[in-house]
Amino acid sequence: MFALLLILFANNASAQVQGIPYPQRFYPYQGWGAIVRGDTNTIGMAGATVALPNTISAVESNPGGLAMTLPSVSAQINSYSIQQPELNRSADAIKEYQWGLGANLPPWGFALSYYSTASEKVGSSEINIRQFRLGVGRLLSQRLAVGFNFEIHKADREFGGNTYNAGKIGWRFGALYKLKDHWILGASYAPALIIDAGAEDTPSSGFNQAILEPQIISFGVGYLPNRFFKAGFSVLAVGGTDHTALLFDQNIPYGQSFTLQPRVGASYVLAEYNWIKAEFAAGSYLEVSRIGGQSDRLHLTFGLEVNPWFINTGVGSDLASHYKNFSASLGIDIVRTARFFGIIPKDPVPPYQGVLPSMTRISNDGLPSGFTQGEKQKIAQPSVKDVQKIIEQIPARVREKIKHR
Repeated sequence: MFALLLILFANNASAQVQGIPYPQRFYPYQGWGAIVRGDTNTIGMAGATVALPNTISAVESNPGGLAMTLPSVSAQINSYSIQQPELNRSADAIKEYQWGLGANLPPWGFALSYYSTASEKVGSSEINIRQFRLGVGRLLSQRLAVGFNFEIHKADREFGGNTYNAGKIGWRFGALYKLKDHWILGASYAPALIIDAGAEDTPSSGFNQAILEPQIISFGVGYLPNRFFKAGFSVLAVGGTDHTALLFDQNIPYGQSFTLQPRVGASYVLAEYNWIKAEFAAGSYLEVSRIGGQSDRLHLTFGLEVNPWFINTGVGSDLASHYKNFSASLGIDIVRTARFFGIIPKDPVPPYQGVLPSMTRISNDGLPSGFTQGEKQKIAQPSVKDVQKIIEQIPARVREKIKHR
């Protein structure tokens, strides 16, 4: 009897050292959260981008944007932190990273990206979901685009200085349909996914549980009258994941039932010149709670990006009751850097509109060529042959730049 009590005490002490108040885990973990993630503009628009997936980050919600709304060539590197006391029960921020490369070459679009999509942290114990995505999009007509993400979902479970990994193949399908006057409808679907625990277990028996990702069906409507303004509304129908519970306390259920997550946001280019661009985004979303005992809460978001030359800078915020998250970013746009130094040709430049350009004037100047199919264009966009030629000439241009230094 004494030996049994000693073993139970040792197990409980080991778990509490890691910040987990239970000696044995019985329930799987949740692999999705309602908090908006992404780049500064996506967070600023409250994630209302199902019908406006025009960045590498936003394309995560709808791969149909690869062939319609993504710019001709895109590159993105994001690093930010999220503080969610209900998930980590401390002031420690959860670090998240994203990067991606994409190209829109009508009728095709492609992207390769990496994302951190969900995480929980308690002391030195942590649960992370990371995804590698290969996306392909195709214009089926001047109004309809479809896309497919092939995804590798990697689960990391850290406990006691050890990391326990497992992976699973997933996918997402999306579509966009362009209406008159630059209105857009969007939809996407991602099936439920179970990332198994793997063969190994941890010293705290049962810690290495499976991670369940819910089925997600997304719908959205967007308005993109010109390159300066966009507005969107999205709603995510998120399925339930039975018997999942928080890492911090397995008696608190997480994601047990179906929820609808509505989001609305807009973005406006405050100023655009040949050497600098400033864009502001704002939005709101209702975080319909998936955590037992926590009420729904309304979020207000904003994001400001100021991009001089080839440098990207941005600040953003996501505010709600008992939740505050501020982010700042600084990076270099690989594509704009190559254009700045003459390694690849600059895109055709539409007329600059200075400070506070028109928000509602219908214009296709500067919009992605996949989106403006069938419209009369004042400025021709690069063709597939043009882009192929640019890629073939990159090595020679680099050698020439080095030679003349």
